[in-house]
Amino acid sequence: MADKPTSARAGPPKSGPAGQIPEAGGQARRSLGEGGWKLYRFAAEDLRASPCIWAHFRDGPLAPAFAHADTTPAEVGAALAAGQMQLWSIYRRGRGEDGAVVTQLNNTVRGRECLVSLLGGRGLRNWLHLLAEIEDWARGQGCVAICVMGRKGWKRVLPDFRETGVILTKDI
Repeated sequence: MADKPTSARAGPPKSGPAGQIPEAGGQARRSLGEGGWKLYRFAAEDLRASPCIWAHFRDGPLAPAFAHADTTPAEVGAALAAGQMQLWSIYRRGRGEDGAVVTQLNNTVRGRECLVSLLGGRGLRNWLHLLAEIEDWARGQGCVAICVMGRKGWKRVLPDFRETGVILTKDI
């Protein structure tokens, strides 16, 4: 299913002080969230045209998430540019970006699901409510569930989610 623009907007915040996201096209979910927080989804064509956008998030708010990720930054960057994953920026006017989320839509036996494969940034508890915006977007894309893949600590932070399995790993 093709990505549909979610709302018209001139683009993300203008480039400026360190910590703000680079200028690009893309789509915004809503102009203002609770407390002035904004959620912004980059279009794949913007990520292809400006690789510095992915580099900014890869080396910034998402860098710690890669310590536990099953994919490399290069693999995620290629999937984002191909439109197979989505990059979301979380920011607040006057503060620059505070976080980022990478999602992927997957067809499963249960139906289409939105997987949050990477999530990171500062002040998480201040903007975690914006995940509801991603849920709304995923519902509009035909998803029946949103899943988060991460460490056990996410259970405390995301009380509305239930544990549906365990991943066991053995180094050999």
